[in-house]
Amino acid sequence: MDNGVDSNFSSKSLSMRAQKKILGKMASRNVAKHFISDNAARLLDNVYRILKDFYAKKDAEKIIKNVIKMIIKISVLTRNEQFSNEEARLANQFQQKFRFLMMTFASFYQVEFTYDRNYLTKLLDECQNFMQTLIKPHLSDKSSQRVQMVFLYCGRADFLDSLFRHDGRYRSQMESICNDLNKLIETGEL
Repeated sequence: MDNGVDSNFSSKSLSMRAQKKILGKMASRNVAKHFISDNAARLLDNVYRILKDFYAKKDAEKIIKNVIKMIIKISVLTRNEQFSNEEARLANQFQQKFRFLMMTFASFYQVEFTYDRNYLTKLLDECQNFMQTLIKPHLSDKSSQRVQMVFLYCGRADFLDSLFRHDGRYRSQMESICNDLNKLIETGEL
């Protein structure tokens, strides 16, 4: 019995793909406000300022845009319950590891002479691996490249070293970033 509907067709799947595509194209701070809090948006703005100063404006914009796209796409996947039980467990592990990374990042800034680039790089690599494993079955290779690009730029040794210099030019922005991180941790958003 042919009711005119292809057995491989799924409205829910089509809707979700359309949401990811549309929201990915519209990735901006205004769209992101629907997916992230004011604290997180302020954090991204402060990170952007440092990235723009250290790299180039174009690179900084691309990094932040890629972060926003990934937040949006993962939010779409989560809202549409696309993760299997194993993937949901992996997402939870990623969230815990990322939270620990951010706590470590803030601690390195707040407690003088504790900065350990190798340890921070190891945590960044672990977070990237979790993220790549999580998105691989659901998103395109281009999305994987975006994740790789963000972690590549943010994990560069000279970039990390410049953030944690006690006499460095990013001290005031780092203070703002750490304050925002602490707020996100306290409110459970991170």
